[in-house]
Amino acid sequence: MNCPKCGQEISETDAYCPNCGCGLEAKGTRALRTFNQVSSILVLVVIGIPTALAGGCFLIMSFVGGIQPGLIALGLLAVFAATVTYVVYAYKK
Repeated sequence: MNCPKCGQEISETDAYCPNCGCGLEAKGTRALRTFNQVSSILVLVVIGIPTALAGGCFLIMSFVGGIQPGLIALGLLAVFAATVTYVVYAYKK
């Protein structure tokens, strides 16, 4: 295996190139990082956005049909759940 920066031959187990100090990724690390990013976006789209939309609908229905505390609470809970989903999955490292 060769260093991508300086071309020096290095061991596959090295974390850094001993010649130039370039950091090296272990095999599969890039694929795992890509999978984590895609899964985070997928969870956000599948859970977060529909939950936020449902919460908005419950809030709108509660004010259009007369203030109903149950619908307001359900709407706020859904918006809160969507926010938590976004924070957990969008900022996960």
